[in-house]
Amino acid sequence: LQTVKAPLQVADAAAVASVAVQVDLEHSWIGDLVLTLLPPAGSGLGKLVLHDRAGGSAKSLHKRWDVRSLPALAAVAGRSCKGTWTLELRDGAAQDSGVLQGWSLTMAYGAAPVRSPRTAKPKKVPR
Repeated sequence: LQTVKAPLQVADAAAVASVAVQVDLEHSWIGDLVLTLLPPAGSGLGKLVLHDRAGGSAKSLHKRWDVRSLPALAAVAGRSCKGTWTLELRDGAAQDSGVLQGWSLTMAYGAAPVRSPRTAKPKKVPR
């Protein structure tokens, strides 16, 4: 069992209307993976499971989650998103490997979506 954490810093303290998460991941067997979004400490938000060992032998995961595909993201509305958000990838099998190409948060303040200023750099998912 291996775990990789990819942090992303958000500087804006304004309350958001919504958040979406985009993940671009290459992996030899995505059915082994659990992807969890960890909100900043002190935000009052719990961890959000994005992907839980679905997809079987598929080789990649290029997906965007928003409140329609993951209703739990609605808990972010009206809160400040300032701080360190972390994407946690847990690989449940030792024989597979992959690379996190990147991930991002898109935040809507009022009616206009604003892309987070930085995206996480590629990280190798260990075996």
